[in-house]
Amino acid sequence: KTLICIGSGGVGKTTMAASIGVGLAHSGKKILVLTIDPSLRLAQALGIKPDGELQRVQLNPNAHGELWSCIIDHQKTFDWFVRQASVGAEAENLLQNKLYKQLSGRLSGSQEFTSLISLYRFVSSNEYDLVILDTPPSQHTWNFLQAPEKISALFNEGVASWFRQVGPEKKTVLKKILNLGTTQVLRALEILTGAHFMKELSAFFVAVQNWQGPLETYIMNCHRLLISAQTEFILITSLDPSHIT
Repeated sequence: KTLICIGSGGVGKTTMAASIGVGLAHSGKKILVLTIDPSLRLAQALGIKPDGELQRVQLNPNAHGELWSCIIDHQKTFDWFVRQASVGAEAENLLQNKLYKQLSGRLSGSQEFTSLISLYRFVSSNEYDLVILDTPPSQHTWNFLQAPEKISALFNEGVASWFRQVGPEKKTVLKKILNLGTTQVLRALEILTGAHFMKELSAFFVAVQNWQGPLETYIMNCHRLLISAQTEFILITSLDPSHIT
């Protein structure tokens, strides 16, 4: 059901992913090729637009199957996940938050995370005989495999709770002490960074608190997908020792 092409940048992952997709589509399969391709090679090779939308690739008239492709739009995918995990105004508040706009495009491992979100989304739809993922350029495949955990750690409840207003519910003595410490820290940060930034920061973590559960669920589903018996990895490399290792 799933084929993941891994390897460092410049070794031909995109070419391999596209070639396998074209070959299997000609043999009668319905194939989807996904990639985050900053150089847009796949878009040029297959004649599709790099707009983050699913597009059918024109094949030889004698082809018996279908080939679909999507150049994953990193920001669109992150925004899609937020809308799936949040409801109504909460999602829009987060999408308009200045801190979210900065972080979603610059987090370490965020491209890997959005590629896995897209992979799981389309594999679980069961619309394709095979989904092929051309992984983002990376020096180490391990970074790709660990990306979901890195994103999860950033939005961990223990960290996020420092930056949210404590609710009106009854607090224990310990919670009161912790809240006092948090307030002092926030006041110090306001002095250093300005009140506007701190309000954005607090609003950001208030907005994300409701999708910590869905985030953990997606991460677990991605993990299950990666270790599934229906998932295969292809390592593409070259004779350059730096690429092999």
